[in-house]
Amino acid sequence: EIKVKVQRKGCQVYAQGGFFNPKPFTEFSEMEKRFHLFDLAMSENPQFQVPYILPSIALPCSEKKESNLVMLSEIHIDKIKEITRGETEVLTLIFDEENNIADSQKGEVNFYTIPQKKIYLYSISSLLPGKHECRLVLRDTKTGKGAVASSLVVIPEPSGPGIKLFPPLLLIPEKQAVYLKLSKDQKKGIVKESLSIKDIYSFLPNNYSPLVEEVDWGILKLLAVLRLSIVDVQECDIEISAHLINHSSNKKIPLPNSSILYSENKEGIEVLLVEFRLPELEPGKYSMKIIAEEMTTQARSQVSQTFKVR
Repeated sequence: EIKVKVQRKGCQVYAQGGFFNPKPFTEFSEMEKRFHLFDLAMSENPQFQVPYILPSIALPCSEKKESNLVMLSEIHIDKIKEITRGETEVLTLIFDEENNIADSQKGEVNFYTIPQKKIYLYSISSLLPGKHECRLVLRDTKTGKGAVASSLVVIPEPSGPGIKLFPPLLLIPEKQAVYLKLSKDQKKGIVKESLSIKDIYSFLPNNYSPLVEEVDWGILKLLAVLRLSIVDVQECDIEISAHLINHSSNKKIPLPNSSILYSENKEGIEVLLVEFRLPELEPGKYSMKIIAEEMTTQARSQVSQTFKVR
């Protein structure tokens, strides 16, 4: 960062942001490329370019130390092809409250080899409890052009006896979603590993896709894959309820017509697929409040997920 101060009264300094006549990316040294990459990943206003912004969500999914966060980004292939022309670096960086790197994963992918119009790129991380900032960077290896995504997330402390609901993976009626996983141990490319998003969020239907930040107007139904931690509760009897909050009017919109389609227990985690019928929603921003109640003990847990109707 360069600061210029003028002593003469009444004078001001104006300068264009970034660098004048920047050197071509292919002529960058390895150190310059590394700085360029971290500038894309960490800066709110990168000096080298204005990157394309990708929609993304970060979902804590477990109180255990291993595999307790899923970061998922929606990538429209046609839009990415306008930015990247071939091999593309993919980097995720997760920072803790002190801005230390808590986790990072890196690979390469060629979006020109993907026939689908849209994919969901995701990573699975193991983090300590606390607030974290998640960043995803895509960068063309020849031009340096990039796209970024960012999300804030809180990894919860382990709780005591009772129930705990984790933020939902919301799903909307759409063509079959294609998921690509970025792996920490891969040498190159997006590869399959033993633990996938479908292991964490069971019951992902073929004709539904994740709701990532925005949804088209006219949607009348959505699904939610819920993960519910159950500790020291015998013969658990769970009921799910939900409502929406319109951010512009602060109006509460009940969602009385919900039903649990499937459920299974995985090592103390109850995984539920719940269907919600929606009224006709006006364009705008909404928060969806989902409440789980154990009927015998009256224990309750609530989570919220925000999205926009466009």
